Amino acid sequence: MAFPYLFPDGLGDPTVKTRDVNVNFSDGVLHLLKFAEKESETNEYVYRFAADSRFVFACLNMIQRHKLLTTTNVFLERNQDESKLTFDEVKDKMKDKEQMLKIMKRMSAYSKSIRGSAGFWYNIRKNVDALFEQKGCPTLFFTLSFADSHLPDLKRLVSTNPGVSNHFIQTLKNPHLVDWYFLERVEKYVKYWIQNILNADWYWFRVEYQHRGFPHVHGFIKMSNDVFIQELAKTGLKGRLAKKSQRNR
Repeated sequence: MAFPYLFPDGLGDPTVKTRDVNVNFSDGVLHLLKFAEKESETNEYVYRFAADSRFVFACLNMIQRHKLLTTTNVFLERNQDESKLTFDEVKDKMKDKEQMLKIMKRMSAYSKSIRGSAGFWYNIRKNVDALFEQKGCPTLFFTLSFADSHLPDLKRLVSTNPGVSNHFIQTLKNPHLVDWYFLERVEKYVKYWIQNILNADWYWFRVEYQHRGFPHVHGFIKMSNDVFIQELAKTGLKGRLAKKSQRNR
């Protein structure tokens, strides 16, 4: 009922458990994001759920709150001392900065399943540090940008009507298609270039978004035959440190 313009008939609500086959909330939302209707006037496919930013973020908030409640129960089961605290006792503990940091550190370890949280990125950082320690420092740092205005395949994907000229507006109306197409290109780049051509020992990357809302990638690659490159980098680093040391004298 919070989105009557998306559910005018009151049907298809992923929170209502009336389906003959049980579908969890995440799968129900994913189905709605792929739901499209063809407008008779413009002959365009409209993804009303995916194009509505309020609906998308409301669903994301519900999914994350559910995960948070689940991890909270696990935390309280494994930390009996904190589970017995009253609200006033918790407030008193929070006034002590050292105790607060100690509790927050223990709690953040349980939030690593919530994407984007401090615990999630701390866990990612530990995994990357472990890669560095076990397999060596990466050889190359790379960035993959998204030339959204110069990709004919993307233009055809977001607009089935050849008469539509404003490509930027169409991409904003179809953020899910833009993200899907970008990730498809990234996965192909990783498979055919990083793995097959460069013969990478390992790689890692993350997706970020610029202020316009379009994605890009930052990552690094550890090549299997980079012994000379690493030694050259070490020599260069020693030279820079020596030069800096002379300036500080």
